[in-house]
This record gives sequence, structure tokens and C-alpha cells, in this order.
Amino acid sequence: RLAYAPRHTLSATLGYRHPAGVEARVGIDHRGRQLPDPFARVLDTGINDAGCSDAACSGLAGPIPAVTLLNAGLSWTPKGSPVTLFATGWNLANRTYLASRVDGMVAGRQRMLVGGVRLAL
Repeated sequence: RLAYAPRHTLSATLGYRHPAGVEARVGIDHRGRQLPDPFARVLDTGINDAGCSDAACSGLAGPIPAVTLLNAGLSWTPKGSPVTLFATGWNLANRTYLASRVDGMVAGRQRMLVGGVRLAL
């Protein structure tokens, strides 16, 4: 397997569109466990002054755990109107997770909510 390439990924969305112009969708994004670069396995494993090994402190050691995130969106377009109101949210459970270890430990996106108005001309 390639380093930092999960064996399993899944992105699934379930949506509903009502004739009144309301659209709702809920989805999950899953990323399986990722293994580090083989180089990281040969880094120094002795405990340093910071209380961890150089490999662990660098963020390169150990697998990255799997994560599943919940996302959702809601929009409304009144009949005959060019305006759509929308709101979308990612990582709604506000899971803390590692997104990458390629350049050290990189945290994944926290809960994010976006809303707005779309105009179709």
C-alpha cells in the first residue's frame, strides 16, 4: 500500500427535493485508516526532553485513525423566483481528526457552516 493512502473511502449523500422548492441533503464522508511513510518507522524512538520520541513529536509516527464526518445542506427556491437561500454544514459533529501527516500533524476541518443567497440570471 502507498503511504498515507487509505484502503477505504466513502462519500454518500441522501437528498430530497420538494415541489415547493425546498431541497435537503445529508451525507457522510468516511476515510479509512492511513499508514505512514515507511521512513517514519525508522526514525529515532528514544524519549527526548519533550517526553516523546522524535518520530512521535514530528507527527510522522503511527497510523492516522479512520474518521467519518457528517455533512448536511438545506436550500429553498420560491416558485418563479431567481433567488435561492441556502445553508450548508460540514463536520457537524465537530470531530477532531488528523487530516494528514505528510508534513507533520495537520488537523482536519472543524465544524463549518456556510449560508448565503444564490441568484440565477
